[in-house]
Amino acid sequence: MKLEEIIKNIQHQKFWRDKKITLPLWAALIINLINWPYLYFQMRHSSQLVPLRYNILNGVGAIGPWTKLFSLPLYALIIFIINATLIYRSYEKEQKFILRLLLISQVALQSIFLVALILISNL
Repeated sequence: MKLEEIIKNIQHQKFWRDKKITLPLWAALIINLINWPYLYFQMRHSSQLVPLRYNILNGVGAIGPWTKLFSLPLYALIIFIINATLIYRSYEKEQKFILRLLLISQVALQSIFLVALILISNL
């Protein structure tokens, strides 16, 4: 085994044991996983068209079937995967400021998506 591979394995194990990293990541993932069943159980009996987008200035921006609302948690999941990859890369390079910024934004973005989904589904 090369020295680089050994160091990479140690960093990989260290990454998953670091509670300052894994707790916000798990929190963001749990928030995202809450979106899916919430949307399903909140909207499954709705056979009518629902607002898909809402703007404070113009009101409802788009109307469609409730199943199209699943794009919101899907976008949130894609952002989670991209952010988690960036967090892992910045952990490898020991860029602490970027790491903290990404962790905070990860949880904040997932929370914003959850609030947006709640507000849209209650219109």
